Amino acid sequence: MTSAIGVPAYAGIPVTHRGVAASFTVVTGRTGPIGEAPDIKWDHVGGADTIVILMGVANHDHLIRTLLDSGRRAETPVAAIRWGTTAQQMVVIGTLMTIAARMAKTKLRPPAILVVGEVVSLIARMRWVENRPLFGRRILIPASYPDPLTAPLEGLGAEVLHVAPLESGAPASWAPLDRALKGLDSFTTLVFADEDAVAATFARFGVLGLDGRSLAGRQIIADGELTEIALEKRGIRADLVIDGWDSATDAGGGSFLVLGSSDSQAPIAADLRRRGFPHEAPPVSIVTRAKWRADRIRELLTTRPVHAIAIPTTTHVRRLVSVLDDEERQALRPLVLAVSSAAAAHALRELRLEPTLLASGPALLAQALAVTMAVAPGAERD
Repeated sequence: MTSAIGVPAYAGIPVTHRGVAASFTVVTGRTGPIGEAPDIKWDHVGGADTIVILMGVANHDHLIRTLLDSGRRAETPVAAIRWGTTAQQMVVIGTLMTIAARMAKTKLRPPAILVVGEVVSLIARMRWVENRPLFGRRILIPASYPDPLTAPLEGLGAEVLHVAPLESGAPASWAPLDRALKGLDSFTTLVFADEDAVAATFARFGVLGLDGRSLAGRQIIADGELTEIALEKRGIRADLVIDGWDSATDAGGGSFLVLGSSDSQAPIAADLRRRGFPHEAPPVSIVTRAKWRADRIRELLTTRPVHAIAIPTTTHVRRLVSVLDDEERQALRPLVLAVSSAAAAHALRELRLEPTLLASGPALLAQALAVTMAVAPGAERD
C-alpha cells in the first residue's frame, strides 16, 4: 500500500469515502535536494476531492496559498501527519486557514504529509490506532523476529523492535549431534534448553531419516514455555517443563542429553557435571557477538530510546546484559522491564535490575504491559 493511502488510513482518514470524497490526487510538496516548492499544474489536480501532499510541511505556506488561490475554501479541513504508522505518529488537524498556526504551536516538523479535503473531518469517528492502549510505545524484544510476544504487542498498538543481542549460527560440525541422535537409546533424559535445540534436533532428524518417534521412552524436559511450545508444534509433549534450570531441578537419575544454544546449554551441563550425572552436550547452535547488534541496542537505550523491554527467558536476560557495560546497564533502570518467567525475573535481580512486571505467556504479558504503561509514572506518551 502506498504511503499516500496508508499513512492517512493509519491516522483514521480514508482518502475516499462514500458521500464525502470520490477521488484523490497525490502530489509532492518539494523538489530538488534543497526542497524547492514544486511547479504543480493545480488546474489539473485541484479538482480532486482529496489531495495528499507528500513532504508537504517544509513548503506549507506556499502550498496553502496556492490551494486557496486555486479555489479551495478557507474552511477546507486539513491534516498534517508526522511519522505516520510509527509510535511517534503525530496528527494535527485544522483548516487551510488555521493549519499553519496549529503546526507551529505543536512544533510539527518534517517528515510529514498534508491531507486536504472533507475526508479529514472523518477522523473523529474513524481514528483507531491512537485509541489502542500501547500506541506511542516503543518496545524492544531482545530476540529475532518474529517472537511469540510480537503479535500480541503489535495488536495493542506498540511499535515492536527486535534486536537479538547475539548471533546464532550452526556449529563447525553436526557430527557430535548426529552421533547423539543416532544413539538415543543410551540416554534416559533429553533436556531441550531453548527453541534452537528443538529446531536443530528435528532438522537433523530429517537428515538422518529419523523423526519424533525416536524420542519415545525417554523423559523430555523443556526449559521454558517457548521451548515447550516449540516441541508441541512438532507433536511432542514434554514430561517436565521447568522455569530455568538450577541445582534444585529434580530431573531424576540416568544419563542426560543436553541440547541448546551454547550459552543456554553450558550452565545445565555444568550443573549435571557437579552433581555427577553422566551427560553429553553436543554443539547445537553457537552464539557470537556482532558489533552492529550491540550498537543498535545502545542506540535504542539512548538516541531513540524505547519505553520498555519485553524479555521472554533467562537466556534473553543473559544475552542482553552481555553486550552492555556497567553504565549502559544503568540505562535499563528507568525502563519498564517485563519478563515472562520467574527465572528471568530472578536473573534480572541478580544483576541488580528490578523487573517491573511478571506475567506468564505472551498474551498476558502484553496485557500487563498495557495496564502498567498506562499508569506508570513518567511514562507519558511522546
